Amino acid sequence: MKCEVLMCPSTRLTSFLELNATREYDVFSSTEWRNGASSMLADPYGGSVYTASQSRVKGKAFVMTHQAVAYPRSYQTDMMTVFPAYSGLQDWDGMFFSIFTENPQAGKAKTDSNSYWNIYDKPNVLSLFPLTASMMRSGDVLPSVKEIIIDNVQEAIDQPRFHAVNAFSLSVSPDGRMPLFRRVSMNPLVASSESLFPHRDISALSDQVDVAALDGENEQIFWDATKASFHVVTPRYVSVSGGTAGNIVSLPSMIIEQTTSATPPTVSIISLTKDPILESEKSLLAIGSRAQNQGTIYNPADGTFTTWGAGPMQMEGITMRITLTAPLFDSLKVQPLGNDGRAKGAPIVVDRKTGGKFTVNVNTQQYATPWYRLEFVRSTTNVDDGSTSSVVRIAPNPVENARLVIGFPEGARQLRIVDITGAEVMRSAVSGTSASLDVSVLPTGVYLVTVLNETTIYGTATTVIR
Repeated sequence: MKCEVLMCPSTRLTSFLELNATREYDVFSSTEWRNGASSMLADPYGGSVYTASQSRVKGKAFVMTHQAVAYPRSYQTDMMTVFPAYSGLQDWDGMFFSIFTENPQAGKAKTDSNSYWNIYDKPNVLSLFPLTASMMRSGDVLPSVKEIIIDNVQEAIDQPRFHAVNAFSLSVSPDGRMPLFRRVSMNPLVASSESLFPHRDISALSDQVDVAALDGENEQIFWDATKASFHVVTPRYVSVSGGTAGNIVSLPSMIIEQTTSATPPTVSIISLTKDPILESEKSLLAIGSRAQNQGTIYNPADGTFTTWGAGPMQMEGITMRITLTAPLFDSLKVQPLGNDGRAKGAPIVVDRKTGGKFTVNVNTQQYATPWYRLEFVRSTTNVDDGSTSSVVRIAPNPVENARLVIGFPEGARQLRIVDITGAEVMRSAVSGTSASLDVSVLPTGVYLVTVLNETTIYGTATTVIR
């Protein structure tokens, strides 16, 4: 292969005996396959993150050479959040997601028994891939400050049977959940004494373990095994996986709610600039829900298929309510995107509420896409003319004869009216500096009128229609 480094001879190195024998290699690796009835997130013992750390050699490169969840497990999108997040906490060097090169059928519209481990035909996984890749390449999830180095003794080589079956090849198994909290690596050299209960160096594992708070020490990874929920929270990247239908996730300056009873999706948001999400003018939202071939009949309890279905692969429609607290901005436009990443249909316009909050309801079935671009807008004021350039004037107010007569600054292109619940009830194109609008179809009540163009809110005013 003409490689300039000594590559790991196997992905099945599981004991100190093997690591010691291959200690001169430069790259080590591990794999993760999952096809159980329940997600790893429901495992109070931390799943299989520790198996990768057992092959992580101190001072050597480490790559997850395969990571996959079999189709059509409802938690398949977890593979785009869980191990990618721990690759940051553990400071791993790379990761391969499932199989891309075993055959040339990329872009298939359905899956079957030949491809249920692959991801090239799984839209629920691929829709999250751009966000996950960006998060990993940008290093948004930080390594833990401290590191646990596991030392083994000569006995682990002379008497491998007594060690190889234990976690990290130690004579007394430690708590395998260490890598959920802190970086862990193996010393491939024989030490004079072995590590004894190294997990006790982590306060969360030193006594009774709270499985509802298996949280990384970098304060960016939050795992609640009692709810099978997993959150990654960084300034530029946020992701929520698992949990229960109807779950409400409260994060710093962000609330994510599932308002339908479907299987919980993975919801990810990443800033499209160098700024944090709540300070960035553009971010990308992706919602990865359960996916199956049309016509699939499947028993999740034992993993058997009555029929694989005829296709095409379809994602389950789901409705999410997302609230962002972004006081730097005055308006939010949520633009659905097509499969080419371009704008698809009319945007969802969200007005600012008290405290700088913006709440948007996204129905993936209605918009038929998992992708949405979040575009925050700051209102601007003409610095050369401080008089009435940003003032919206309604006269008379209350409205008379069902005619809304409104004045506004030059350059406005749209007039939007929302009711007291925040729902848009009318929109009209405008030009010049004034407009007269028939509002006879609107019931009596109080309304907020906003005048804007594509990027700027010129002003708002409250009116009464009676």
